[in-house]
Amino acid sequence: MTARFWQIIGVCMVLIVMALPWWLAPVDDQIFIPALVGDAIYVRTQHGQRILIDTGNDAPRLLEFIGRYTPFWQKNVVDNVILTQPGASWQGGLAAVLARGVTNQLIWLPATHEVAPHVCNTTTTPCQLAHVGQRWQFDDVTIQVDSDNTLWLKWPNGALYVAQGGTTAQLNAITHSRPCPVVFCMLIYPWRITPPWQLQRTLHPSGVIYSTGQVQEPPALLSMADRRVAHEWLLHEQLDGDLFIDLRHPPHISHTAPEE
Repeated sequence: MTARFWQIIGVCMVLIVMALPWWLAPVDDQIFIPALVGDAIYVRTQHGQRILIDTGNDAPRLLEFIGRYTPFWQKNVVDNVILTQPGASWQGGLAAVLARGVTNQLIWLPATHEVAPHVCNTTTTPCQLAHVGQRWQFDDVTIQVDSDNTLWLKWPNGALYVAQGGTTAQLNAITHSRPCPVVFCMLIYPWRITPPWQLQRTLHPSGVIYSTGQVQEPPALLSMADRRVAHEWLLHEQLDGDLFIDLRHPPHISHTAPEE
């Protein structure tokens, strides 16, 4: 009986060890939009490359969120950071991310070039000042700068137009953008600002995800369904919790329950 018992225990231990890589594997091929103070979009590509677009001011929450999807054997917290807007909305989060480690580089969109030297002179992480039209390929995800503070994030079956750092005047000035290249295309846009009609007509997105750099007191209690207009998706991280877009099933957007 004792020998049989230890045989079963041994088999169970082998199965657990074999399953560990699967249990510990991070969730790849997804876009994550965490609920925090300030804007941030976290992307894990098909083969695990990690891109953070803006970093917000909520450093503890940002690091905790990214940590959930980072295996313990990865030393640095992200591979690349892309900043789309001047400093007030990302200073806290960026400092924390740099302290934890960025593998490759900091990429600065044109709207951030004036403030970039203040950070680049104090970090060992390589900096790149991007220009309009520049693009990068991360596995099957393409990121391309569309204007001084907007960019396209495209994958084979979907796209996001990230305009979360723009002012109304800046976004009204964008007249050269091309229509969304795929059926599933979302516009990520600043909270409390109505997207310019010209930009919406040009992009013709299937929905809008509103982002924010504001903390509401008391927290908003509207549900996702309450804010839906016509066939648009009107989602907001402080209303609807963390958002997730599966790159393998692009029409699928999920979210966690909002924190009370």
